[in-house]
Amino acid sequence: YQYTNDTYPVVVFIHGGDFQSGGGSDYSQQAILDNFVSRKIIFVTFNYRLGPLGFLSTGDKILPGNVGLWDQIWALKWVKRLHWDDYQEFVPVVDGAGGVIPDVPEDLAKHRKKIPMMIGTTLILNEKQVNFSALNSPLAEKLADNLTLGYKQFQNHRLIAEGCKAQYVWTKVDPSMSDSILFDSVLKMYSHFWYDAPASRLATYYIKQNAPVFLYSFDHISENFYDLDRAFHGADKLHLFNITPRFLIRRRDRNWQLDQRVVEIFAELIVNFARHGHPTPENSGFPFNWTSTNAMDLNYLSITDSPTMEVGFRWQGHVFWNWYARSLDAVDVGNLQRIAQLDRDVGNWQFATAMLSFCSLFFFAILVGLACYCTRKDSDDDEL
Repeated sequence: YQYTNDTYPVVVFIHGGDFQSGGGSDYSQQAILDNFVSRKIIFVTFNYRLGPLGFLSTGDKILPGNVGLWDQIWALKWVKRLHWDDYQEFVPVVDGAGGVIPDVPEDLAKHRKKIPMMIGTTLILNEKQVNFSALNSPLAEKLADNLTLGYKQFQNHRLIAEGCKAQYVWTKVDPSMSDSILFDSVLKMYSHFWYDAPASRLATYYIKQNAPVFLYSFDHISENFYDLDRAFHGADKLHLFNITPRFLIRRRDRNWQLDQRVVEIFAELIVNFARHGHPTPENSGFPFNWTSTNAMDLNYLSITDSPTMEVGFRWQGHVFWNWYARSLDAVDVGNLQRIAQLDRDVGNWQFATAMLSFCSLFFFAILVGLACYCTRKDSDDDEL
């Protein structure tokens, strides 16, 4: 061991797992040493209570709930006091659902210190997280109906569901197309709703407060796994920490040189951001410059073995969920219901009027027929 008086940046990693699984020890120590410690970064992980032990609540003081979040807060306070007591711009690295914000992003952005943020997602949701077996159009419509239920930020669930069907389901239904077209479209619906739109919305809020935001999309597709044709949710973490999930099968003749290059680039960007507040500072050695994003273009870095700057971060999901769906949610459904009821009443009145007219004509025709019959009968009797 070699002791030094130098200070090093601290990266605190909060693991994900939907508050149900996972732990701070799930990540390869060798990967942490190679990607962080070797670059003079102090890397910290910790555990917090999960499941009922961490989030069960009786709704009173006896068991108020969310003790798992209090575990996170106390761990962060301990790390800050131990390593960075004089450093106020202290930000952890959060994976997936590992972190929770206490208020809506719009309000937090107004009061948060203007320190840099790095936000990113992968191309698409991991299809292993949802059950799309035997997917067809009726089932896809039902998934759209249920997508926003349980989310308090939305009120007009039925109206938004109709928008989802128009965007993701009905436009993809074609008997000549394979089932994979509808499958991919529904997968995008979940990816846009759960990951892409929240990431772009959060970035937009902080941009408006003049806080530097660095957006990225992890787009590298590894050739070393079977049945892998997309960068799914969590792929960035799997590469960074050298994790192989159970649902992936490694190729025996794998070549890790390309994957390792992506890991080296990604790790260096994170370390630069932790140390300098900018992923590509001057003299970083990268052939590209990762610029902070702006609300108009939502420019971002596409992370592959040759990263490039692109524009329109998750544009389809951003436009639909952050603009269109929220416009639908703002519609006065009560007024629409009254209009719909009025339309039904008018329709019923028109139908009743039409039926009455038809019946009147019918009876009039019968009366005319009877009159003609009686007249002809009288004429026949006179002739006899």
